Amino acid sequence: MYQNRVMPWLILLGTWLAAGATAPATAASGLGGVLNNSPFTQFTEADYQQFFAAVGQAAEGPVGGPAVNWANAASSARGSVNVLRAYQRPEGDCRDLRGENTARGRSRSYRVTVCRAPGSQWRLMASEPPPSATPPKPAAAAAPVARSDGFPTTLPASFSGMLPCADCPGLQYHIEFHDDGSYRMRMTYLERGANGAGKDVDDAGAWQLVLDGQRVTLRSDQNTTTTFAVRNPDTLRLLDKNGKEISSGLNYDLKRAAPYTPIEPAH
Repeated sequence: MYQNRVMPWLILLGTWLAAGATAPATAASGLGGVLNNSPFTQFTEADYQQFFAAVGQAAEGPVGGPAVNWANAASSARGSVNVLRAYQRPEGDCRDLRGENTARGRSRSYRVTVCRAPGSQWRLMASEPPPSATPPKPAAAAAPVARSDGFPTTLPASFSGMLPCADCPGLQYHIEFHDDGSYRMRMTYLERGANGAGKDVDDAGAWQLVLDGQRVTLRSDQNTTTTFAVRNPDTLRLLDKNGKEISSGLNYDLKRAAPYTPIEPAH
């Protein structure tokens, strides 16, 4: 019965969940933790509208940003939504979201995935790819394996390399990528510190795969952007400010460290 009331708001969000879907289909959509035996089933029409508006607003925000809260004074229902991760899938630009809903005295946390193709609305998607007919071979535990797009699938992963510097002998990069969509980066300017030592500049923020995994973009907490081309699972190439290849015979590649090597604490 409740699904008949839920469906208009799922359609407004652009979901592919069909009318009269069964519980397994609902779970596959990433809504299992929202719909099944949860406060979501007790929502009023106005609650659904506010909930999905909050989901759409959160999806437009940064990874790790403040929670988007909603509340309906008429029903006392309320909730919150946070962005856990931003990434690319064949369906388009995707977000993993986490939050909590409360209705009629019941509270429950949930996690959903939404994706959006260029020019379309956010759609609720399966949180995990559907299982293949042939069971996959066990992955080696030692080192990250690669997605088809070339970026390591097991995180954290670290990349480093010595790149050209306009006014110093070299610029050492060290970047950590974490599975929550965050990154840390240290750039060391050789001979720019005291007594000829290197000068460290640390940076942190959110990373995102774009252009079907061909690029990885770092957006810092100061809202600056750095983009690398994903050459292969072990190589990232620094691009210019316009996201284009740098025309030079110098090295602009960072290599993945195996095993993962974290950035040492600042001195």
